Amino acid sequence: NGITSISMEGNLLDGTLPPEISWFNESLLSLQLKNNNIKGTIPTEIGQLTKLRGLNLRLNSITGPIPTETGLLENLEFLRIDQNTLT
Repeated sequence: NGITSISMEGNLLDGTLPPEISWFNESLLSLQLKNNNIKGTIPTEIGQLTKLRGLNLRLNSITGPIPTETGLLENLEFLRIDQNTLT
């Protein structure tokens, strides 16, 4: 039991994606944060969301490399991280 979906697309969110996102590792299936003003890097803790099926971070201001820990997301079926400044 717990939160299975976070959908906050186009909500003018500003700031970074915190490493505490991993607190939802037991339940989160979908994280939809498209079209906000999220800055900084994708935290390596994203790899702890092992039940995640959908991740949409496109149209933000995310920078840096894609963490290798995203390779741990074995259930991931949908990934959109384009239109950021990833390296």
